[in-house]
Amino acid sequence: MQADTGQTEENYRLLAENSSDLIVRLSIEGICEYVSPACETLLGYSPKELHGRQAFDFIHPMDKRTIAAAIEPEILFQSHKSVLCRLRRKNGFYGWFEATFRFFSNVETKELQAVVVVRDVGTRIRAERFETVRHAIMEIRASDNSLEAELPQLLNVICSTLQWEIGQIWLVDEGAMVLRQTSSWYLKSASLARIADASAKMALAPGVGLPGTIWSKGEVYLIDDIASIQSLVLRQYYRDARIKSAIGSPLVDGPRVYGVILFMSRRQIQHNTGLLDMIAGAGYELGEFITKQRARAEYRAEYEKRGVQVLEKTDRVRILQDEVSRRQRLEQDLILAAEVQRSLLPVTSPSLTSFELASAAFPARYISGDFYDFFSPEHSVLDIIIADVSGKGIAAALMTSASRALFRSGIDADKNPAEKLKKMNFALYPDCDRTEMFLTAQIVRLDLERGTAIFSSAGHTEALCYRHLEKKCICLASTAIPLGIIGDIDVGELNLDFLPGDFLILYSDGVTEAMNCSGELFGIARLIDIVQHMADASASELVSMVLSGVREFSGSEPLADDLTLIALKATPRTFSMETKACLEYLDSTMAFVRESVLPCGAGIADDIELVASELFTNAAIHGRGDNKQDGSASPGDRAVITPEDEGLRLDICIRIESSKILIDLFYFGEFFDPRLWRGALPEPEEEGGRGIHIIRALADGLSYAHGKEALPARRTCGIEDGAIDPTLLNHLHVEKSMTKGNCSEKIETP
Repeated sequence: MQADTGQTEENYRLLAENSSDLIVRLSIEGICEYVSPACETLLGYSPKELHGRQAFDFIHPMDKRTIAAAIEPEILFQSHKSVLCRLRRKNGFYGWFEATFRFFSNVETKELQAVVVVRDVGTRIRAERFETVRHAIMEIRASDNSLEAELPQLLNVICSTLQWEIGQIWLVDEGAMVLRQTSSWYLKSASLARIADASAKMALAPGVGLPGTIWSKGEVYLIDDIASIQSLVLRQYYRDARIKSAIGSPLVDGPRVYGVILFMSRRQIQHNTGLLDMIAGAGYELGEFITKQRARAEYRAEYEKRGVQVLEKTDRVRILQDEVSRRQRLEQDLILAAEVQRSLLPVTSPSLTSFELASAAFPARYISGDFYDFFSPEHSVLDIIIADVSGKGIAAALMTSASRALFRSGIDADKNPAEKLKKMNFALYPDCDRTEMFLTAQIVRLDLERGTAIFSSAGHTEALCYRHLEKKCICLASTAIPLGIIGDIDVGELNLDFLPGDFLILYSDGVTEAMNCSGELFGIARLIDIVQHMADASASELVSMVLSGVREFSGSEPLADDLTLIALKATPRTFSMETKACLEYLDSTMAFVRESVLPCGAGIADDIELVASELFTNAAIHGRGDNKQDGSASPGDRAVITPEDEGLRLDICIRIESSKILIDLFYFGEFFDPRLWRGALPEPEEEGGRGIHIIRALADGLSYAHGKEALPARRTCGIEDGAIDPTLLNHLHVEKSMTKGNCSEKIETP
């Protein structure tokens, strides 16, 4: 019976330790006696850090009473109800969690204990709050109430739901061109009341104070540290109220800016795309609401002034309202289409062997005509597409969706890039012909094992291939006309070989055609300068630098076209093979060596193959103990190979780095260091004895280790040791430098 109980407890422990929910066993005093490993993921603490701690110390002060009230009925009635509460993470921030309590008596001590199951519901709570705020914002559209009635209520809903301490609305005094506070809401607090009272007496110019800063920005703006704002005019008030961060958006309707909506919090407002979009949406909705209210005010003024024109003015207001409603419906349709289109873009960049990949996409309007996608038709192969549809709007969104579907599944997935583009053109041409649309596209197929690629382009902007040894960029032009212009097209391909450190950059014309206030284009020359300057950076760093360069060049000018950017950087790659130290396996081993290094150039592949052949021969023949290290034996001497020798294992590892190739060869046998060979170079008619001379001539470094000294290098190469005798292990290491001179051009046109 005790054995069964122990097994059951062990099963429960295994279940708890593998659960994604946090499971805690508490004493009746609330002390943590067991904490599952999930606490590190959910709260940031290790189980050891929480063991023996008081659980109530981690509950938000405002939620402790709620938890205490839920415990008593659970003990008495075992209702098993879940309770929402906030728990403090190790980083100091609180998150929302759902806790369920189970009380039981300890079998041995008979003491009452509790098992608490905690689940992270922060995402759900945030989504519910966002939905509440969005609903309140959308209700403004249908309201007939005045600004004075609606605005404080909206601030109340947003602040209460998102747990912000203060909200303000500032409207532009068009006569003086300053901002004045017209509505505010704040928690009951003396320090917050002083902020509201002081704000009500102020008039702020553009760029002055938090409202003026958002007014001058002209877009939604999240301020992580309000103390960093140089023009802050209520700095001491904010400090006294412990205000830390703020977020706001201008109130706009078309080109008209009516004012600013501003929220402040004592906590750090987290960067969240959905939150930024929601606050920006509040600015748009309030802007349209103000337009409607002022139109009504204008109507009433006109009615009082000219009673005889009441019907005419009524028609005018009705037309204006109809136009506003039409624009709102159109904007909602565009927003929905944009959301659908954004959902089709990759959420994250795939993690690759032999390459780093980073990407970014920014639409010029709601809906982008650009798109990109990744698709892996088979293991070790990744297809990448970047495309640009002519035109914008709903039609462009439909075309991008259709093109993505064709790229992924509408066409034979294993076809090469040229064949894919050809079949995409055949499928899209009938619709493009009717709508007079077309699209440009590039498809790149990556071989993730060999570090090579196949490139095809249908009328798209030139891709850039940066060769780090040559320190120059090569422009890859189109291999076909754009898709959708004619029914049948010919598509060419380029075979690309990459050395570690090389870049491939795919982009849309939104990068090179970005325009500054003088009408000057960013251009490909500036893009090439950035790529060459960032040659040692990662793919993500290069993408960030290009985007920063475009933003800095454009200044306050909006994007002229959609901007899409993909950067690929080749990384060091390793190839390994296990064979036997027997000349029967020489040809297959050398084929493996040559295929591994051939992307580095045919010339260097010849040298590496010859060096590897001599290393293999030394391992198979000369390393068996009968050749003397002083060179007294004849270079042509051969050891007798026994059946046991034929089964000796040999491992070869090849690593290609940015400027050199490393070859490591491991085999088992007697000590034999080829570097100690002192034999002279034999006469031309003599056989053998040239191996070490060839290696010295072709390689840039040669080292040898024997026995236990060879084990660290073997582990570095990732070779499983297994049951080996380290006293018989030999290791030969060769390095071959790659330069512009010994690596041939790696762009070929089939």
